[in-house]
Amino acid sequence: MPAPPAPTDEADPDERRRVRLTIALLGFAAVVQLAGMVGRGVLAPTDLVMHAIVALPAAGFAIGLWRGLRMRIGIVAFALLWSALSIWAVIVLTKFTEMLMATQPGLVAKPVSPWFLRIVVARSICFTAAAIALVTGRPSRARRVAGAVLGALFAVLFVIEHGYQIFR
Repeated sequence: MPAPPAPTDEADPDERRRVRLTIALLGFAAVVQLAGMVGRGVLAPTDLVMHAIVALPAAGFAIGLWRGLRMRIGIVAFALLWSALSIWAVIVLTKFTEMLMATQPGLVAKPVSPWFLRIVVARSICFTAAAIALVTGRPSRARRVAGAVLGALFAVLFVIEHGYQIFR
């Protein structure tokens, strides 16, 4: 019995380009997360887990796409979950630091900059929008360009976010 014909979108050059951009987006997220971890000298198990929560799924999705797996729902779910948890964590960190500084007068701590929250929110929006543009809908040049532009903006914001954490 002959094998079923391959889906047409796999042979489509726009789909291949879109998949390559998605691999680059996810791979970049994993590499920068690991580089940020190394740059901050993270050695505590809890810090390793917090960085691995982002780096491992991003790398896993990138490798899966590279191997030909289709994981559209998983990639969008990862983008939404990571974005929501990132924003929530910065809000909690900001409130906790403010509360700690108010209740411990002798404590010397660096408050979290309001700009850091804005950077995290912008990075989250760009990553989620890029992931959605690249993995949903029909392949087209407009989706590919939008995904590439949003992915590039995400890359800049993600590097700024990690730079802030390292050099603050």
